[in-house]
Amino acid sequence: MSIEKDESMLVHHIPGTELVSKYPFLLVSSKHCENVKRENKINKYSILGMLKNKKTLSKNRVLKIKKYIDKLIVVFPFEVSWFKKYGLDVKFFGHPLIDQFRTVEKFDKHKQPNTVALFPGSRHQEIKKHLPLLNLVAKKLKKERPSLRFIMNISPSHSIEEVQSQLVSDIRVVQKNSSDVFMSCSAAVVTSGTATLECAITETPFIVIYKASLLSWLIAKFLLSVPFICIVNLLANKEIVPELVQGDASVLNICLLYTSPIPRDRG
Repeated sequence: MSIEKDESMLVHHIPGTELVSKYPFLLVSSKHCENVKRENKINKYSILGMLKNKKTLSKNRVLKIKKYIDKLIVVFPFEVSWFKKYGLDVKFFGHPLIDQFRTVEKFDKHKQPNTVALFPGSRHQEIKKHLPLLNLVAKKLKKERPSLRFIMNISPSHSIEEVQSQLVSDIRVVQKNSSDVFMSCSAAVVTSGTATLECAITETPFIVIYKASLLSWLIAKFLLSVPFICIVNLLANKEIVPELVQGDASVLNICLLYTSPIPRDRG
């Protein structure tokens, strides 16, 4: 879902509102909240939408943000009780991605057998880490199963030609709506992020991967005290989707998981 659609959806449901942040998973500073509040000439609700994972917010930062907002909208149900303990007026209406699929026909009608979707991520560092890995995965799986086809979906910020030049010819690089790609595939390997939730909604079996630099990973481990990296597993509070992180995200492990039945529930 686009940023613009997220914003219009929230404002449509709650007239007379203004978003403090319209960027998914952006940690908004208390200073930014103060500026927005100061600029409001009429009594509006200032809504902080799609806040970054609550675990990265200290109590002091939450209390500072509280001074400049009237309501807080969160996109995950487990965030409500956490923010309420600091006295914030918190609302959960559901994740905006769900509305995107309410009128879609049964997903199985669109799926093409033996087609695997590859999602390397959108950030430059994610592409740098995951592109070589997914290229080798496709190469190995193609050798074992010649009938397989691969579609790699990348964000508009990257060049199709540049990415395609780094991959084996068996991978077709596209720039499409993520949900359209998932609905046309029978399986997927997805970099941790919002795309994992889209993939789950389309009922496409998938594996979650993530590789980062050692420093970035150590910082993340220090800041985030969560048991999973996949949104789907976080929502379920158990591992439904297999996760392969850092050293575990190897060609061998990904291929082994792909060639064995992907469990629907590991709880």
